Amino acid sequence: MWIRSLSLVSILAVCRTLVVPAYAQDHSETFLALAHTCAPSVDPSTLAALVQHESAFDPLAINVNGPDKLPRQPVSVEEAVATAEYLASHGYSFDVGIAQVNSANVRKFNIRWVDVFHPCPNLQAAAAILRDCYARASAGEGDPQIALREALSCYNTGTFDRGQVNGYVRKVEVAAGIAPHVHVPPLLPLKPGQAAKNAAPAAPAAPTDPQTPKSNGLPDAFAQARGDAFDRAALMAAPADAAKTDPATPSAADADADADASKASPVMLKQLSGSHK
Repeated sequence: MWIRSLSLVSILAVCRTLVVPAYAQDHSETFLALAHTCAPSVDPSTLAALVQHESAFDPLAINVNGPDKLPRQPVSVEEAVATAEYLASHGYSFDVGIAQVNSANVRKFNIRWVDVFHPCPNLQAAAAILRDCYARASAGEGDPQIALREALSCYNTGTFDRGQVNGYVRKVEVAAGIAPHVHVPPLLPLKPGQAAKNAAPAAPAAPTDPQTPKSNGLPDAFAQARGDAFDRAALMAAPADAAKTDPATPSAADADADADASKASPVMLKQLSGSHK
């Protein structure tokens, strides 16, 4: 059930003032307000760290689980919806939105694709998943911080340990700014008698080629700016409309949004060999 107390005006005000780097750096007041409203059961700093790692605060982010990947991210809600519908119809497992909610959970919570690419509904789903993971973790672990790390692992993998082994929990800690900082020292000549482990015999230095390094053939991921992911007032309109009505009963605005989404073409996968089931 969407948050009913959040007015369209207040959501748009939050949306227009969000600055992505501020989230990661100091959990700006605008994100704190959004987190308190949409996911009050999760500490905002924890949610900010999770979202920073998952999507870098991009509400349109889509990640396909498996070898096939999108060549680029969607640039509009309509394109994101079309891409999600295509992936779902072809049996792919994928993560969507600001908190990268898995497609299986989108179906489980009966969230429409047009809504899951808006921050508030996505954060609500993420909070429900993390809350369930934490409740189960804390039942067997008395230390709340250890239980939280097990819950983060659960959010990523469905288990209390695999997300710690694969480095996910560590990355969320880094996003939260609590992981120890490692300083790499300058490279200096070894002292007489010192020898690096597994050192190969010294070889003559190769001549330096002053020309510009050759391209590896891949496009520059930043050659085309997408703009501020939150500088889109329309992102919040659909959840605000949904908050005023029963989510199970589509409104006229919902029908219009679905119609617009159906006009967009999906972002096609780099490698596609028919149905992926």
